[in-house]
Amino acid sequence: MSLTLQDYYDAIRSNTRHPIAKIEILDKNENVLDEISEDIIDGHIVMNLKNGVRRSASLTLKNNNGNFIPSYRGKLWLDKRIRIYSGLNINGEDFFFSKGIFLISEPQINSNFSDNSCEITLTDKFSLLNGEIAGDLKNTYIIPVGTNIEDAVRSIFQLAGEVKTPIIHPTSETTPYTIIKQPGDTYASLLLDLANMLSWVVYYDKNGYPHFEPPVDENNKNSVWDYSVNEVNYLGSSHRYKFNKVKNSCTVIGDNINGSLVRAEVQDNYIFSPTRVDLIGERQLVITDDLIYNNSLALQRAEYELKNNIILQESVELQSIPLDIINEDDVITIEDNKNGLNRDRFLVKSVNLPLLSNGNMSLECWKIRPIS
Repeated sequence: MSLTLQDYYDAIRSNTRHPIAKIEILDKNENVLDEISEDIIDGHIVMNLKNGVRRSASLTLKNNNGNFIPSYRGKLWLDKRIRIYSGLNINGEDFFFSKGIFLISEPQINSNFSDNSCEITLTDKFSLLNGEIAGDLKNTYIIPVGTNIEDAVRSIFQLAGEVKTPIIHPTSETTPYTIIKQPGDTYASLLLDLANMLSWVVYYDKNGYPHFEPPVDENNKNSVWDYSVNEVNYLGSSHRYKFNKVKNSCTVIGDNINGSLVRAEVQDNYIFSPTRVDLIGERQLVITDDLIYNNSLALQRAEYELKNNIILQESVELQSIPLDIINEDDVITIEDNKNGLNRDRFLVKSVNLPLLSNGNMSLECWKIRPIS
């Protein structure tokens, strides 16, 4: 009988669990060449909610037989990639979650008599675009004025050699001017410029697919896990109020179009907001960005920045028994009356996940607050 997600939830509510991990060695087209589980000694995965590089990882593997000495004919070389899975063994069956596809950044072989190991530093697939591993432009790259942004993004991923079909949100927006990048610049800088025009996000997901899309409204997301002092996974938290970071008004000033500045302003005037303007006074954030070329995009950017600055002012650093279901950009709730938390909803901004339960999982989370 195949395990279900409900079986996993039941397992992580218990005091006894059997953490497992495996990796797949992939070729440059991400076909599976080998699967490894018994040789994994240790590992960590770090996930951050931001544009560009979101993931990094490290692995320590047994190397008693020299299987992981880097070689162009071996398991580890420059043309290989690694996919990491973590999960639980439940009633004798393995249940895994993909935690990302990574590039091999730096392997290190250790030979210390009883300790024969391979330590591997891994990096996000975005490193193929930003020049860390690849992605430097060898010729001048030009995106003509009036180019559909969706088409431009698709072309960049194709030229960069992406082997998976990008997930690109449809848009009719076009480039307001010709974009020129010189040799030595990167594909990443092109993608980030285009994303910033729309206040969108660009990144690789846990299955190695590139995304170019608007940010998802966390107010519409369900919680993936409800932490409380009465459940086994919660190991405590620190609740921080960043009063010096609070902004409740945002003005975005964009490009100068025919002598008229593109401009938009939004305020936190939500009647139930504890940071609204009429309660604490106006705390202004002003952003100048020549990439913003119409008032609609300026308004979109202002709303995006105001929302981020409102949720930034209240954060939680949480310690947990490792839960494979939690990723960056997920929503959780926390109940801890001693910490002033009453099933409050938080957006997960970063995760540090140890493999095989070698330590606690650390989360950094921002309080979710509606602004209207």
